[in-house]
Order: sequence, then C-alpha cells, then structure tokens
Amino acid sequence: MRNITDILARYLSDINLPSVSIIDIIEIILITFFVYQFMVWIKFTRAYTLLKGLLVIGAFLIIAYIFKMNTILWIVSKLASALITAIVVIFQPELRKVVEQLGQKKIMASIFPFDSGKEVKERFTDKTVNELIKACFDMAEVKTGALIVIEQEIRLDEYVRTGINVDALLTSQLLINIFEHNTPLHDGAVIVRGNRIVAATCYLPLSDNMELSKQLGTRHRAGVGISEVTDSVTIIVSEETGQVSVAQNGRLLRNISSSQLREVLEKAQNKKIVDNNKLRQLLKGRVKHEEKNGNNLSLKILSLAIAILVWLLVVNINNPISTKSFIVSDVELLNEAYIDADGKMCMQDEEQVPIRVTIKAQRKILDRITLNDIRAVADLQQAVSLKTDPVMVPITVSCGRISADNIEVSPQNMSLHLEDKDTQEFVVNVNTNNTKT
Repeated sequence: MRNITDILARYLSDINLPSVSIIDIIEIILITFFVYQFMVWIKFTRAYTLLKGLLVIGAFLIIAYIFKMNTILWIVSKLASALITAIVVIFQPELRKVVEQLGQKKIMASIFPFDSGKEVKERFTDKTVNELIKACFDMAEVKTGALIVIEQEIRLDEYVRTGINVDALLTSQLLINIFEHNTPLHDGAVIVRGNRIVAATCYLPLSDNMELSKQLGTRHRAGVGISEVTDSVTIIVSEETGQVSVAQNGRLLRNISSSQLREVLEKAQNKKIVDNNKLRQLLKGRVKHEEKNGNNLSLKILSLAIAILVWLLVVNINNPISTKSFIVSDVELLNEAYIDADGKMCMQDEEQVPIRVTIKAQRKILDRITLNDIRAVADLQQAVSLKTDPVMVPITVSCGRISADNIEVSPQNMSLHLEDKDTQEFVVNVNTNNTKT
C-alpha cells in the first residue's frame, strides 16, 4: 500500500499546473459547451451505455499510465487510430444527431435569453390551438389512437412525401374523422403546418432511446423519433390508455392535461411578448431556463470537470510548443580589460531600447523559466577593432538547457560609446582647525 502511495505522490508531483490565460479560459468554456451538448443528446440514446463502457476503459488506461504498464500502453498506442475509427462508426447516428441539433440551437439566445425585439410571425392561431386540444381529448375519451406532428422552423417535407396530401384547414372534426377506426387515413401520422393539415398516413422515424418505457408502443416511439431529428411538437393519443402525451426535443411528457397541452401549444405558436424592461426579461428568461434544466446541473458540472481534465492532459502530455518574452535590463559586459588597455572607457548609449528576449519551448518548460534564469552578455573584445560611434556590440543570450536556436533577441546589438580616458589633478585644502590631534 505504501508503494502505491509513493507512486501516486511521485506522479502527482510531475503534473504541471500552468498559468491560466484568458485564451485558456475561453478554450475551457468552449470545450465544456461541446461536451455538455454531446452528453445531453447522447444521454437518451442507446449509445449512452457504450459511452459509459468507454469511460471505464479510459479510467483503466489512466491507471495503466500512472503505474507505467508499458505493455498495455504499447498495445493502445498501436491500436489508437483503429479505435478512433471504430468509435466514429459506432457513434455515427448519435454524432449526426448531435451536429444536427447543435445547428438548430440558437446559441446566443441560450446564453443571453432575452427578446431581440424582432417581429415574429406566429405559426398558428389560437383557434387552431383550441381545435387541436378539443380533438385530442375527444379522441382520448373514446381511446382513439392519434399521432399529430406540428411543424416549426424545420420543414418536414421529406416526411410529408411519405403520406397522402390533404391540404385542408385544421378542425377538430377533420382530425377525429382522420383517426377514426377503419378509415383509410387513420394509420400513420398527421403533419400540421400552420393552420392546415398538409398530409396524413405519414411514416416517421422510430426512436432508439433506451430510456423509454417498454409499455410504450410504436406510436409513442415514432413521436419521440421525429422530435429527436427535428424541432417539431408531436401529440400522441394512446389507443390503449386514452392518455395524451407530447414529444419535443427527444423528451416525452406523458399523461398531460388540457391546460398543459395548451401551454405547450402556446409556446409553439411563437407569439411575440413585448417587454421593454430588458433586464427583467433577461433575468426572467434565465430563471425559466434554469428551472427547465435544473436536472442537468450535475451534467454541467461533469462537463466542466471533463473540459478541465482534457485541458490539463493536453498541457501535460501533448505539451504544445509556445513562446514567452522577457525584458532584460542588465547586460553583462565581458572583457572590459581590452577597452582599458586601449585607453578607453565604455558608456551605454542613452537611446538604447530595452532588450526583449523571446524563448520558444514546450509550455511546461516555459512556465518554470524566470528572468533570473536568463543571462545576457556583450563581449567588448570585438569593440576594440571597431571605429564607429556608437559601437554596436552583439548580444548573446543563454537560458539553461534552451538551445540558442530557440532564443530570439531584439535588438540584437547593444549600442555603446567608447570614450578616451583622461586624467586631471585637483588641489584639495584640508582644514584641521577643528580637528583634535
């Protein structure tokens, strides 16, 4: 046990905790955002189980790295490219869904949830809302199954083509008649665009969400499936139980009341709400957003932790090449004896600009370099033969094990004036009147 503790202590001591810049913070925030979005969408798919398995494998590899299990690390290094390809193939449907849903999101609106003040055309009228509610609950009373898809921003033309065109004004009587047993149009989904029914008997993609109850049939899985790939709102009336459910954004809200359905449909109407107090609207929007996603707080924390871990791994394992600059004020003068032997003295030019030293190295090394590690020298032996004024003496900089090719000096020369030495005698009178002998 003590040996394990010693190994961990030695490993942790080698971990570099670099200084964090603004760019690093922005980078961590972006990684957190993408990790969170990926985990939100994959959570309700069968790939979530595979992801947990990969996390277990990842933890095992970290342990292998800590304890220097070279054989395992060698095998993983040889199979790394194949594993990446395999992961892409396995997660292909889920990755596609993530990208599609990410493209549908209004990123700035999710960060700053306030009304932009633009005029927005409502998708359907209050009359259509009333007709939908009446039709759904009338069918629920007699246990008539129904599947109604309400189009929003994403067009559903590819699903409309799978059904029979109707193009009729939406009324409760028409909906009830479509889904009546033994009628030609009752099987499949009805697609609603605005205030009109555009098609019936449409085929929808089935959801592969493993979290859905086994009690739910094909109608509910189709409703959730279309909501996973589009931004539509789907109303499902169960033929077995007579319950009304709503599917949106891959989530299923079961056994809702008429008031709850009205609330969902009013949100889908996309009505403009006028509020001149932007601050109040901002806070209100943020509160609603947090209430809606309160259950994802732990997921957000986990995403942030993963982002920080990934960033630290890149810094410590990949250790990217970076640059760091220093201002050197003290330049050591070498071989001043050559100047003295020539009867001259050296004076620095007042117009000499500050000397900037730029070092290129791995970030881990750069973070440990200080100004005290840098030595700048100017060899005056070369200045003896030069007759110019001022004399430009090359500056040489060294810094520990850093190669000279990775050190840049600006300016490269130090400007000096060589003045002739001269002597002058002065007579000094010493007053000893007040001095005790």
